[in-house]
Order: sequence, then structure tokens, then C-alpha cells
Amino acid sequence: MPIHPPPPPRSLSLSLSLSLSLSLYLSLSLSHLVDFIHGRPTA
Repeated sequence: MPIHPPPPPRSLSLSLSLSLSLSLYLSLSLSHLVDFIHGRPTA
């Protein structure tokens, strides 16, 4: 049974940037939701 080599750093950085942008999008939409709940107009 062959040992699988570790994933290349390119896919690692790709998944890292993907998760980073996803968390940024989530925090941004969360702040917009909080603004909507408090009744402040979103820019």
C-alpha cells in the first residue's frame, strides 16, 4: 500500500485563501444583518 505524498503548497494556500474570504464574507454579512436588525441603513 503506497504512502500518499502530502498535498502541494499551492492547493494549501488556495484552500487557506478560500476559507479566509469565506470568513470575511460571513463577518461582513453578519454586520449587515446586525445593522438591519438595529434599523440602521446599510451603505
